[in-house]
Amino acid sequence: MTFTELCPYFLLFIALLHHIYLCANTSVLVLIRIDLCSYSGYKIYPGRGRTLIKADGKTFKFLEGRCLKAHLLKRNPRKVTWTVLYRRKHRKVRTEQNTATRLSK
Repeated sequence: MTFTELCPYFLLFIALLHHIYLCANTSVLVLIRIDLCSYSGYKIYPGRGRTLIKADGKTFKFLEGRCLKAHLLKRNPRKVTWTVLYRRKHRKVRTEQNTATRLSK
């Protein structure tokens, strides 16, 4: 196989490794990088969010201002009700296993 034949498979492999989503337009293939918010755990799409770089070089990406503010105030995301970590801790997230047991009853 030539490189041109392997190119779509190679792009798909790289996309799976780096959490990049492939958007297939009519004739154009576009790679979209989707990050996760360091505080809330929600997805950050391109053109959204802020990046905080601390003095030691650690980078934090935040979806919105309230995530940044809560991080700077050193609030624990497990105690803030709108974060993904809180919802996981208090079992507010529906999983496939929970819904399957409910339907079978």
